[in-house]
Amino acid sequence: MVEFIAFVNNKGGVGKSTACFLTALGLGRAGREVRIEDLDPQKSLSAWIDGDRDGIGKGGGVTLIDTRPAVDDETVMEAISRADRIVMPCSPSPGDIIGMKGSIDTVNRLKKKDAKVYVLLNRTRPRTRHSKNARGLIEGLGVKVLEIALPDRECIQDIVTDGWKAMDPATQATVLEMTIEIATS
Repeated sequence: MVEFIAFVNNKGGVGKSTACFLTALGLGRAGREVRIEDLDPQKSLSAWIDGDRDGIGKGGGVTLIDTRPAVDDETVMEAISRADRIVMPCSPSPGDIIGMKGSIDTVNRLKKKDAKVYVLLNRTRPRTRHSKNARGLIEGLGVKVLEIALPDRECIQDIVTDGWKAMDPATQATVLEMTIEIATS
């Protein structure tokens, strides 16, 4: 059973907090109890969560860990070392992908032997060259890419104020598929 899922990348602005929140919302929709550890000094994720609206608590179940934009920080290294799953959100930008190499190396060095590592493509636009080429570039770095990619949709940004109901049904379905893939792969 997956107990800890860490969201990690050395770059800021790639969607760690958003992916963590979406996964929490998806797990909640699937009937799982979710706990969040917000290790990012900005505490964005903590500010976004509305316990009554989102059903995310401090109890047992699956612990999702949102980390700061670093991999050489003590709190991030500790999160990597205890995680069962490590999700590395990344935009399809070639610069973001190439810049992730150091994060991948650190994660592979610090992770538990049986921990799984995945890259989650975030803010994708299916018809663009970068989105089409991203999977191959990432797999060339030696890490698995989740089958589900998060689209570049305003409704995903609106989860900050409106939670699950901010998303249209197609985006909700994508988030549920992503959550299942993260939790069960």
